[in-house]
Amino acid sequence: ASRIEEQKNVRSGSIYADRGTALHHVMEQAITGDMTDDEVLAQFTGVAISKTTAPSLKDMVHTIDLTAELLTAKVLPALAYLDEIIPATAKLYVEQRVGLQVPDSALGHHMLNEFEPVDGAFGYVDVVFDDSATSGRAGVEDHKFGDGIMVSAEDNDQGRYYLTGSIMRGLLPIQEEYEFHIFQPADSRDPADYGSMAIYSLADLVRFSRDLADAINGPVVYNAGAHCAKCKGRLTCAAYQAMLTTAVATDVPGMSAKDLGRYKALVPALQAWCKDVEAAALRNAQLGVEIPGYALKPALGNSAWRDDQKACLALGRLGLAADVRAVKKTLSPTQALKALKDVGTETKQI
Repeated sequence: ASRIEEQKNVRSGSIYADRGTALHHVMEQAITGDMTDDEVLAQFTGVAISKTTAPSLKDMVHTIDLTAELLTAKVLPALAYLDEIIPATAKLYVEQRVGLQVPDSALGHHMLNEFEPVDGAFGYVDVVFDDSATSGRAGVEDHKFGDGIMVSAEDNDQGRYYLTGSIMRGLLPIQEEYEFHIFQPADSRDPADYGSMAIYSLADLVRFSRDLADAINGPVVYNAGAHCAKCKGRLTCAAYQAMLTTAVATDVPGMSAKDLGRYKALVPALQAWCKDVEAAALRNAQLGVEIPGYALKPALGNSAWRDDQKACLALGRLGLAADVRAVKKTLSPTQALKALKDVGTETKQI
């Protein structure tokens, strides 16, 4: 049912999704062209990627400007991981379209008959590697370039889908086990955590194909639940809308699920009101107003920039080098005061 509802909703056009698409395009060119890091930087730094400049990326909405910093943070580590984990003797298939149908050319093995086909299912696999003849290893690598939720290769149905589709298309051999790798260079993580790997058995993938076929080909059932959080079709789903409007009981006496939802929606406004009270108390105390139960303490006050970008530029004009004033984010006001004093900035300028 979620698949049917999602098909009614147009693509969101997220700039982050388009950035990932652009970086995948660079990865494809770098791998198929066997480029060095220097060649990647020379060829793509300053290039604007869009559906106009790269017609194959027809779903892109935004134009993504590739910088040396972006390529160094995302593409170069992904290429290094690829070189590290995949044997040099492996046969590679890059950005391959796979589906859950067995083509006539791949019907040579009886185990393929164990998989359940699904009409219309397809997806694009970043890298399929087959080194079964030399090391016995074979599998799939998936690149993810988002900085948000980190994705594990363990118990990953997307990985199962890619492996199953690659087997059914004939890109992977029939063997007992397969590797699924995810590489996700993210600003918030230690580089040691960028890579994730899991082993999937052939029997597990056969079960997956059958479960998926049952879900797709079976009766359409609308059920609201935790899975709705990841479904883009919830805006048009009658089951989800019914869940929102039903007064489901909770463990809070006299308060239904609908009541909790309504009050939960007020939390941002209440949090903003609390901040206003804190700021007003501080401001009036600084003006000499005595407020019962409140006293000024050292270091009280607003310690956040109103505009990070402007603050970063201003600190640069005052003599702080770029690597000092901004590493992953702009210096805090407290850190900036110390840094400005350390470089000898006049008190009046500070």
